[in-house]
Amino acid sequence: MIKSGALFFFLFALLTTVFHVQSSSTPFNFTTNSSSPLPFNSITIDSSISASNQTSNSNSSYWLSPSGVFAFGFYPLCYNCDQYNVAIWINRPSSEVVVWSNNNNEQPIYSGSSIQLSQDGVFTIQLADSTTKPLFNYTLGPAAYALMQDTGNFVVYNSDSNIVWQSFDHPTDTLLQGQTLKPDERLVVPNTDQKLIMQKYGNLELIEIREHYTDDELIMGMYVQGKPYLSEDIKWQSKTRREGGGVVLNLDSTGHMNLVDKAGIVIKKLTKGDKKHNKGSNGNLETTIHRATLESDGVFRLYAERIAPPTTHESKSSVLLWESYCKKCHQREEMLFDVEVSIGWSFLACLLFILLVCPGCC
Repeated sequence: MIKSGALFFFLFALLTTVFHVQSSSTPFNFTTNSSSPLPFNSITIDSSISASNQTSNSNSSYWLSPSGVFAFGFYPLCYNCDQYNVAIWINRPSSEVVVWSNNNNEQPIYSGSSIQLSQDGVFTIQLADSTTKPLFNYTLGPAAYALMQDTGNFVVYNSDSNIVWQSFDHPTDTLLQGQTLKPDERLVVPNTDQKLIMQKYGNLELIEIREHYTDDELIMGMYVQGKPYLSEDIKWQSKTRREGGGVVLNLDSTGHMNLVDKAGIVIKKLTKGDKKHNKGSNGNLETTIHRATLESDGVFRLYAERIAPPTTHESKSSVLLWESYCKKCHQREEMLFDVEVSIGWSFLACLLFILLVCPGCC
């Protein structure tokens, strides 16, 4: 009897211990398969933002990077006009700069529209007319969370923390430091005929699409205007054609923009880098972001964006470091050409005068 009572007590204690261990264990994480916590400022399932009037002080219309330097969300197209685009921008109070935009939205977005990471792992945008569609054309799988990084890259992850979509793979008109323009990728300015292409044969080309007409034709005694056709004219190029291609355009954190081959060897340096120290006038550290943008005038320019610390009241702005087309240089070349032509005509006029006045002198 004593033995059976002791056995019962032992089994009871064992079951109590097992139950306590199971109840105190960490519950299963339905967001990711990793036991590590999600990064700070992660955008998780059911997170959403909505387009709202820009005069409000709420930041519910965008998601910030951990430091607050970059923002992803509804960017106003004009002041108090209730029109937006989905974009990434440098979140600087004095002058915001858009570095990526969602080209899927051909028409402006209006107040009442929203973006949400759905239970199915899809980023969707619901427009003001209740139309819902995927925000991105395609991803490598369902999303578990996303992050607006301090690099300016908006990254979407699956449950294994693998990247299924990132804005750095889909540039629009701007490259940020740490980003590359791969073969056959391009920068395009919306509503213009300008584009910068990293050709497969290794040449970086700035192309302008122009409309031309064939010569007028004489048909049945009447001149008929020629037919229109388009041509792609190279306005600027890197002159780095290589057998086998594989060349990429790389912009690093020091402002060096280089063309690099498959082996990682720099074959051409486009810029000399940014020599300015990252300090403000009062000695406080400031953030410097380098961006290379193809602008509406068809010129590819590299800027350094100086961003003062939030604790200071310094006003920082864009600093031009390099451009593919130098207007002053072009004007100087035109002046030199005009001088050469003028000297040539003067010489011919003098020679003709000598021949007329003194035929036997020559």
